[in-house]
Amino acid sequence: MELTFLLCLLATVVTPYGSRLAAYPLEMVLFQSANLRSNTEFLPIPLHSFEGELFLALLLFFIVFVALARPVFRVEEAALFLFATYEALAHVRLILFFVLIFAPLLAKALDRWLPAGKDNREHPILNAVLLCFTIAILVELFPSRSQISRAIARNFPSGAVAYLSRHQVPGPMFNELSWGGYLIWSLGPKHRVFIDGREDIYDYAGVLSDYLGIIDGQSRAFFLLRKYGVDSCLTLRKSKLARLLGASPDWKVVYQDQMSVIFLRAGMNKVAGQEGVGQGDLLPAK
Repeated sequence: MELTFLLCLLATVVTPYGSRLAAYPLEMVLFQSANLRSNTEFLPIPLHSFEGELFLALLLFFIVFVALARPVFRVEEAALFLFATYEALAHVRLILFFVLIFAPLLAKALDRWLPAGKDNREHPILNAVLLCFTIAILVELFPSRSQISRAIARNFPSGAVAYLSRHQVPGPMFNELSWGGYLIWSLGPKHRVFIDGREDIYDYAGVLSDYLGIIDGQSRAFFLLRKYGVDSCLTLRKSKLARLLGASPDWKVVYQDQMSVIFLRAGMNKVAGQEGVGQGDLLPAK
């Protein structure tokens, strides 16, 4: 394992980026404060959620089992387990790291309770049955085109994208971070996004921090929109930014549905070649 670790460590520098890839975790911690502060993957695990409660239940079960069964662990194993547990509680993304540490320790704790068979031969028939069962589950759960379309409609502004495809909405356009990749995929290079899911790229120049100031509807949101020359905004209909723009006479709604809303800076309608908004494109405001 030590040799494997050493080889893996050496392999991290055999990339087009040289040693920068190996140093990237440290670079993220030191220079991506907005990313670490806003990205849910780096936030503490939400203990009130189903996943958080399941994690705590598993952790409690393991602690109680260890207290009763008293398996023997080495000091470094116990220290690594405590470190992995802390990191998993502090950062959701590191639950995967916790699994890598926890699984061998759980197997070691349960080992004494399993029958110690003397037959160490492989069981190809049983392995084949399990493999076929796994493949059957994957095939059954593989989403159809209609399921994918429904998932897109539930999570992404497909109606707003259809509107943007039919109308010449002036830019630059501000958009929700989680919608950036979908906008790039659906509208192509003709529609330039304000931000997308690659938060680390936008953090270096301060764009991510400015995005958070805008999307949270902070007092400096209007200044930041002017800073980037934003003439239109695509955001969640019930977001703080939507409430802020909706209360401003400088912004007008040109499209909205149950999920999303498009605001246009006042005076830009004629520039966009729009004298008004059709009833099919605009829901009654509530």
